[in-house]
Amino acid sequence: MEVDLAALNNLASRGTFEFGNIEFDDIYTPFELEPSNYLEFARFDFGNRCNHHLINSLTNSKRALDCQLDSLLYGFGLYPLSKRKHWNFPTKVNCMRDLSIASPHILERINSKRNRVEHDYIKPKKDRTKDALDTAELFIRYTDKYLYNAVVAADFTIRRKGRKNYCLGVHLDYPKERILLFEGKLPTKRRFSSYDRIIQSDDPEYFGILSWFLLRRDDAL
Repeated sequence: MEVDLAALNNLASRGTFEFGNIEFDDIYTPFELEPSNYLEFARFDFGNRCNHHLINSLTNSKRALDCQLDSLLYGFGLYPLSKRKHWNFPTKVNCMRDLSIASPHILERINSKRNRVEHDYIKPKKDRTKDALDTAELFIRYTDKYLYNAVVAADFTIRRKGRKNYCLGVHLDYPKERILLFEGKLPTKRRFSSYDRIIQSDDPEYFGILSWFLLRRDDAL
């Protein structure tokens, strides 16, 4: 069977999954600052008493979200593509929504507040600034599972009643912006020089395969 998204969706609807080998990894981005650094800045600014402390806090909360979104894109093998295509904040948020990572509603609210501060010269309210900080912190805490001790490869068997079982291995090779697919008999020790298909991030099927894999790996945890 050709390994493509349509075939995987068909298998998912007709069988049950049993997971075998699962590989975990921490995602190390090339960024000098991390989302946690910007959250620390935002907390410090919020507790300060200078005239512009709420503006700084809100801006750093937004930077924390930006950094987390880019970190997630990097861990999904999509960051270089987002740079090449000049994705803006709403595009990145929509990407997370389409991958079922998070709802864009709260994130868009923070971006809207930041835009009003920068473009309409409005001083943010204390309670709304705290809400933005709390939201950024919750979003980062929730999505860190995709960056730390994250599943980057999984082997599993799809069992189908009355039919031959189907074996598949998926490896999210995020540093090289690709997904490797292995089918048939799964090796006890995966050899990345042997695979059935490579899907690069600019392939039209990449996003769909990635979404499929993220859903299945969540089921494995």
